[in-house]
Amino acid sequence: MEIIWLIVGFSALPVGVLVVGFLVLRREPDMRAWVRYMCMVGLAVIAWVILMTVQGRLDAPSSAESTNLEIFYSLSFVLSLPAIVIIGGFWALIGRAATLKRQTLAHLQTNPR
Repeated sequence: MEIIWLIVGFSALPVGVLVVGFLVLRREPDMRAWVRYMCMVGLAVIAWVILMTVQGRLDAPSSAESTNLEIFYSLSFVLSLPAIVIIGGFWALIGRAATLKRQTLAHLQTNPR
């Protein structure tokens, strides 16, 4: 049963980073939101490390557990950290560019030459 919770945890971290990044991109017009978002990505990495620590303390999986479940578990924890970093970096770059564009357009509208 613990392996299922670990799969959910390892899968939820990249999905959370993806969803929160999209919401911040759509709703937050300033650069501070992206600094907070990058702090959240850092917390997701720390949560991943905590999940790895918890996983290391669990007993070895029994042979009665499904092989497919073990394969999915292996893939979920191996791919979750790269997914967190890649998705977080992607949203940070896209969000920063969008925020700078919004700020430039707002500045040009208030100070026409």
